[in-house]
Amino acid sequence: MKKFLSVILSLILILSAFSVCASGFDELKAEQMLKDGISMRITTRGEGYSSESTIYYKDGKMAMEASVEGIDLKLICKNDTAYLYLLKLPFFHIKQEGLELPDFLSEFKNLEFPEEEFSRTYQDTVNGVTYKVDEYFTENNEVVRYYYIGDELKIIDTSNEDFDNFSATKAEILSTKLDDSVFNLPFFSLDITPILEFIMNLFD
Repeated sequence: MKKFLSVILSLILILSAFSVCASGFDELKAEQMLKDGISMRITTRGEGYSSESTIYYKDGKMAMEASVEGIDLKLICKNDTAYLYLLKLPFFHIKQEGLELPDFLSEFKNLEFPEEEFSRTYQDTVNGVTYKVDEYFTENNEVVRYYYIGDELKIIDTSNEDFDNFSATKAEILSTKLDDSVFNLPFFSLDITPILEFIMNLFD
């Protein structure tokens, strides 16, 4: 699980950084965003695959809702512990202790972004909403589009138009303020980790 978590946390870090670094790093804005919280819907697609997840981060706490092989899951990480349960069966959960979540704010300064070359600004209407779009090309042959309503960044769309290796990632910023309840387990949820560990030990 730790390897899986490290990938997810890296994804949050990168996408969160994009949201505050689109026009250059703003440490005060980044610090406030990470304290108030941010939620994003992440959609990825490529040749033969697609996935969608919702990610939440606030002041050292992280949660993610995703579908894995058709099973809807929720992962919560807080106080050095990860909790995992099925959204359709929230009565039980498993947990893993001893995790170390990164200091996101300090990590911002160590991120290296590909050089972007401005292409154009235009308007685009998505689902009845009109956005101002700033389009850039990167040194990695990707197209990055930043969708704004006024001065507020709403969507980051990154795509690699390589015919043989197409991929695209869209991050929709759902909220920049979060209630702590999104990081809580259902009050009735039972920890079944000891039971699963006991069963696994039977087969060792």
